[in-house]
Amino acid sequence: MTGHEDGYVIRNDTFIYALTSDGSYQKVFGKGIASLLEKTRETGSVNEACRDLGISYSKAMKIIKRAEQMIQVVLLERRKGGSDREGSKLTRDADKLLSLFRELEAENKKVAAANGGKFIDGLEQIRKSQSNNNGREI
Repeated sequence: MTGHEDGYVIRNDTFIYALTSDGSYQKVFGKGIASLLEKTRETGSVNEACRDLGISYSKAMKIIKRAEQMIQVVLLERRKGGSDREGSKLTRDADKLLSLFRELEAENKKVAAANGGKFIDGLEQIRKSQSNNNGREI
């Protein structure tokens, strides 16, 4: 876990957690909400994004509202629906946050690939060693 003084941590590759009032950490931003926001930007509609991603509109809005409250950043410019169907647009801050998140994700993948390679090499050495199975079949 990577900590930060302002009450946020990064765990499990690229999930961002926020410190809550009860002293626990809760996930507030990750791959799921990033995909939802990107699909909303692409379609211009949370509703369409939900259809494309296979999640309910009410669940998506709960996720977005919760994230906005916990990170204290407005993510969507909500415009009226109805016959005009103006849809939703990401805020500039949401665009910046998505860009930062995707950069973090890319960097974490590089580190994981480098460290994963070391692990695989070590595993192969263990598997090839005579002491590995002590004569037992696996």
